[in-house]
Amino acid sequence: MRNFIVIFTVLCYTLSLHAYSDYDVDGVDDAIDLCPHTPFDELADQNGCSKNETPQGTVTLMAGWLQSRDPKSETINNLLFYADYQYRQWNISFSTFNAIQNDNAQLPDTYYLSAAYEKVHTDSVIMKLLGGVKFSSLQNDYYAGLSFCYQVEESLSLFGYYTYTYASDTAETAYANYHTVSGGLSKEINNRWSLSFTYDFATASLPDVSNYQALTLSNTIVLTSNQFLLANYTAGIGTAAPKQTIILQYGVRF
Repeated sequence: MRNFIVIFTVLCYTLSLHAYSDYDVDGVDDAIDLCPHTPFDELADQNGCSKNETPQGTVTLMAGWLQSRDPKSETINNLLFYADYQYRQWNISFSTFNAIQNDNAQLPDTYYLSAAYEKVHTDSVIMKLLGGVKFSSLQNDYYAGLSFCYQVEESLSLFGYYTYTYASDTAETAYANYHTVSGGLSKEINNRWSLSFTYDFATASLPDVSNYQALTLSNTIVLTSNQFLLANYTAGIGTAAPKQTIILQYGVRF
């Protein structure tokens, strides 16, 4: 179960680590634009808002599907949902994946509630402090960490992510606390298509389980100024991660 926690949590925070973009062409980076749809013919202030607008922040919604395949276990399908509200330096996020098919075992529905604070934002560096809780019918886990993005050049960025998770025990099982580390690079192919390559690692929470390792290739396709598609392929390394995981999502930002 923790394999999917790593995949989905990293996906959510990687989404917020993007290179410079300015959809409403007001001269303010979308990452800090409190009015992301300012009319083209109106002047904007440092917050990206014109005198006729009231800062309201930005909402991002995503929905999609995850399928995990491994020759040693059953194929698992999950519905994914992600919602994020960004206002000034703060992001408040809610996400979930819910099992829709599992051949043998019953997987509990899992929910995340997270908060991130943007500590650093410059022309080339974005750094966020983050924390949150994972809810399920089996247990609640609590995590804290940081993420960063370094823009090497206009179309190339490096990003990293670290969390430490306090894993609560269940009535049957005692779990160890664990670390999650992720790092990679993102390349903007053109103004509508971006690629990223990520390495994910997490220490095991059980003594007889190997550490999680995986490589992910992600595609982000911009459909309109506020709509996008995400397509991820993850290849597991070793025995702890599923051999293949595919994620397809549709997103809206407004």
